[in-house]
Amino acid sequence: MKKFATVLSGLATSVALAGDPAPAAKPALGDLKLDFGAEASLYNFKGNGGSILAVVPELEVHGLAQGLVLFAELPVYGDDNITDTTGLGDLRLGASVRVMQEATEFGAAWLDVNGGAEIPTAGGELGSANVNPFVGFVFGLDEVAKSEFDFTQTFEYKFVGGPAFNPYLGGQTDADIIFMRTDLSVPVWGDALVGAVTVKQNYTVDPGEQQLFVGPSVVWKPTAATTVDFGVDLPVWQDLQSFRPENNCVVSGGITINF
Repeated sequence: MKKFATVLSGLATSVALAGDPAPAAKPALGDLKLDFGAEASLYNFKGNGGSILAVVPELEVHGLAQGLVLFAELPVYGDDNITDTTGLGDLRLGASVRVMQEATEFGAAWLDVNGGAEIPTAGGELGSANVNPFVGFVFGLDEVAKSEFDFTQTFEYKFVGGPAFNPYLGGQTDADIIFMRTDLSVPVWGDALVGAVTVKQNYTVDPGEQQLFVGPSVVWKPTAATTVDFGVDLPVWQDLQSFRPENNCVVSGGITINF
């Protein structure tokens, strides 16, 4: 991979003619980086609700342009909750762009905006019949007030055009979905081990279902190119339609490798 990237970088090099203004700096193809990972989450429901296992392979592409990240996800679900089946979910494709990064009196602030769409694959109860676009942002504040704490706020709005599967709800919904995640993290063992308190919120716009989860999470970097994460979401508040089972907890873990 490194030799291949070096060859591409050499092919991409250009020389400006004498007297011409220097072109704006652009990322070289040799700066292209790939992050490949997989996240597994077990959604356990109260009563006879059963559980849903989601395994989500993830790919991110960095370096095509400054601050640009392309990403793709394709979940595989095992559901003994309602559908009692296994299959593919929707293919999630999108892009994220960093639009702000600066030092402030409150810490190092940054903002990424993102958007994309979830595209049906196998359809059925574990997917959707429509292309559902989404937009969102991630705001971060590193070393809050000159402390060791980092703050991250994620927001996403998904436009749902018809019945679409949502594992937090344990089934499909035809309502737009708002998802938010808040993390307050602190180093436990240098940069190799970071702990956090995580708050997750999942809402349907109409009929207004609400879910609030709080729990611990950790991120471990055993090597410079490998990241392992683990977290537990415990329900604090759930206001769902009567036919939906409530969550007991969500347990998740994953690994990411940088190339």
